[in-house]
Amino acid sequence: MANNVTNVSEYSKNTAYLFCLFGGWLGLNYFYVGRVERGLLALFTLNFITIGWVIDTFTIMRGNFKDDKGNYLRV
Repeated sequence: MANNVTNVSEYSKNTAYLFCLFGGWLGLNYFYVGRVERGLLALFTLNFITIGWVIDTFTIMRGNFKDDKGNYLRV
């Protein structure tokens, strides 16, 4: 019998969403969850000329955004 265990992040989905909404074009949502390299990439490219910002917003809302350890954000 398989026992599926899903690890949940220590970071909040709602907080990440707020960071993304108001500073997503600077990558603040990535810095919040510990993904510094991706945050720097977003910062220097203005999150790929804001296309990445829109994608990140929907990704967080759907619950598919992950932290630096690969865990989904908690609600």
